[in-house]
Amino acid sequence: MCIYQNTRSALIGLIFQILIVHLHAECGLVDPHNNQNSILPWTVNIYYQNENNDYSFICSGTIISPKVIITAARCFYDEAAHNIKNYTYVLTVGQKSKDWNSSNEHKILSNNILIANQYKGKKNNYAYNIALIKLDSNQKLNANMKMACVYWDNDFVESTLETNLIPLKVISWLNTNNAFIVVSPTYVDYDVCQNSVSNTFRPFVTFDKMCGQLDGSHAISSLGGGLFALNRAKSRWYLIGVACETTISDSKTFMTFMKLQSHLNWISNNAFLDV
Repeated sequence: MCIYQNTRSALIGLIFQILIVHLHAECGLVDPHNNQNSILPWTVNIYYQNENNDYSFICSGTIISPKVIITAARCFYDEAAHNIKNYTYVLTVGQKSKDWNSSNEHKILSNNILIANQYKGKKNNYAYNIALIKLDSNQKLNANMKMACVYWDNDFVESTLETNLIPLKVISWLNTNNAFIVVSPTYVDYDVCQNSVSNTFRPFVTFDKMCGQLDGSHAISSLGGGLFALNRAKSRWYLIGVACETTISDSKTFMTFMKLQSHLNWISNNAFLDV
């Protein structure tokens, strides 16, 4: 039994390394002449089909492989039943607003969605707020789609953000319309964030989140969308967080992001290792 388990673990590790090499060859590259929409190629819109058979926008997500999208568990969680809502979900790729557009749509059933077992919704202040959408084998995303990079080797160090010299980008929107905008938050130290937000918001800054700040902007981060950091040495954008909550305090907008590194093992085990 031990020999079998060791062999299986070695095989899983080898397969994972092969996958990562393949993904990294194509990830995180953007058109340098199209800065405003630079992170849209790997951003998806997620909708659910309502009782009128119309599609309502609920969240954004990020493509990390041709078959896997990462987003927030809150997008799908039923607070009363404590499980994934049994809706028909649809995702579209590369749109510039929340408005429904039937081009390049992909239907997703609830059993294609995985959320962390520890996620308990509002009861636990939305900690472990992370989810994966895994496409069926016969589903293919837009041929023009791109993937964001992920620090699969866990070599990203959050403290490198403290100087705010690393550019950050996140998909957001304004209450005035449904168009997405790309904003550049500054990183905020965890303790500073805790002390800067209201007493009612503070519990949502959980142990597995980090904060960003916008000055003079009332942009709202799109739940489930990515927080991306530019790796200048590699000229690639890396997904480092998943957008959770937004609040405004003293004319400053604070955003919380689920730290990808806090859940990297869960992501890699559930995204790719199905052997």
